[in-house]
Amino acid sequence: MVAVAVTASLAGLRANAVVVRVDPLAELGSMLHAITHGDHHPRGQRVRGVAYADERQGELLARARHFLPLYGAIRARYLMPVSLAGRRLAQIEDRLDELGAMNLDAFVEQSAPSLIEFSRDIDVRHLRTDCQARREFFRRVERLSLSRLELAVEIVERPAAALAGLRDFLHAVTNDWFHEEWAQLASRLVDDARRKENDLARRGVSAIVSVSPTAALRRDPDRVVFDKVNQAMVKPAGSGLIVVPSFYLAPHLIIKHDPGLPVVIAYAIGPAAGDGLDVTMKRLSALHDGMRIQICRAILRTPRTTVDLAHKMRMTEPQVSRHLRALREAELVTAERRGRHVYYSLETQGLSELGTQVLALLYR
Repeated sequence: MVAVAVTASLAGLRANAVVVRVDPLAELGSMLHAITHGDHHPRGQRVRGVAYADERQGELLARARHFLPLYGAIRARYLMPVSLAGRRLAQIEDRLDELGAMNLDAFVEQSAPSLIEFSRDIDVRHLRTDCQARREFFRRVERLSLSRLELAVEIVERPAAALAGLRDFLHAVTNDWFHEEWAQLASRLVDDARRKENDLARRGVSAIVSVSPTAALRRDPDRVVFDKVNQAMVKPAGSGLIVVPSFYLAPHLIIKHDPGLPVVIAYAIGPAAGDGLDVTMKRLSALHDGMRIQICRAILRTPRTTVDLAHKMRMTEPQVSRHLRALREAELVTAERRGRHVYYSLETQGLSELGTQVLALLYR
């Protein structure tokens, strides 16, 4: 089997060319990814439940699906920090203003890899002026999906309107979903950033290896090898390196390396002290009620609405809603809107982790 990895060369990389940034726009993109790709993002289950359960959010969710490729498998570069300069903690309003003011050619070029999910044989630098490259680009995007093609045409042929629409959408998401999340997360990310800065000051640039448990430090020449599904050699010595802590990014690690811009490594922070105890106790408390056990059984194989559960359990809808709220807060139940109805499903991963969590707490 051929090894697949991204290797970051440390040759010539000076300590002052490595900065740690807490970036709210990057975290907003990670949160949107967790909402729209929720099956493998356990940290996003709560906010995803809020987004899908609120009947007022239908239009916002539709726009989230429209822009989905930009924060999908290949994150658009402009959703990450673009300069070594700046404060450790940026403000979301400033980052959205920067996004809205970016050069339109750069907007198209940085959107293209996300839309096509990487195809190195197409020159995306001239999509607005090269008709042949544009036709081939659209043809490749169409292979992925028609909805993705719709967004690609919008960005390439009407970039000013597309950029304004993206900025307005991100403003709306910030107001409706993100501000409350960010108020709780920012201090945790800043604390982790300080620890990374101290680690870099103490150990030098080789401390970059600590951002991922799958990374390995290699010598002669000095480099860090990251276990990724793509193959690349990254050389940040010329442009610098920005390290970005994230909560919602888990379980991923993102490495962005674009010509003329600093390399970015975005990594998932570990659980805060007490997180394991808090989550475990919430789950144990939620399952202490026998009626909630019955509700879990009812939605294990078939997602159900509140009305359906009330009929099945011979309870009132408000009673069912209170039980579902407790189960959702314990991250044991997820909600998804389908048309006029909200369907609740059991989060079996949370249940399967419960025994391990209890044992881990006893071993502390």
